[in-house]
Amino acid sequence: MLANHPSSAFTTTPLRLGSPEYVVRNSGDSRENGVFAARAFDRSSLVAKIFGSIVHERSLHTLQIGDGIHLYDPEFTGLFLHSCAPNVRVDMQRFEVHAVLDIESGEPLCMDYSSTEDVLHRQFPCLCGSRACRGWITGYREPINQEGVRYLQSRMAKAPLRGVV
Repeated sequence: MLANHPSSAFTTTPLRLGSPEYVVRNSGDSRENGVFAARAFDRSSLVAKIFGSIVHERSLHTLQIGDGIHLYDPEFTGLFLHSCAPNVRVDMQRFEVHAVLDIESGEPLCMDYSSTEDVLHRQFPCLCGSRACRGWITGYREPINQEGVRYLQSRMAKAPLRGVV
């Protein structure tokens, strides 16, 4: 099944990064975790080639390659932050990351998790703050769970009415 897939050539050892193009933070405080650009990247430019271990179950730091096939990379792409208005796109066919917006030095690399995952390891509230924010993040084929429904309902109840005088 995977004989012709590019992933069949992957090593089982995740990439160890020492690149001056990125700063990877993986501390105990998840708000500070992520991959940050250490230089500017122009829109449409190749940001990185990605590597990792092929696994057959989803977990916190995996990206879906295909049905039941995931790339485990807890040191780079598995640490990309989520945004509903991402600045990178992860191509899981070519195993590349491309800038979809101009990225300044110091900015986190943010992808939309639902762009690669049919079902997430864990759904969660989104705090990206973008105008396109969906509020609750799921995979592209999964419905919002009950926790998400309650979260969105409470968020709507707290939201101020717009356009009402």
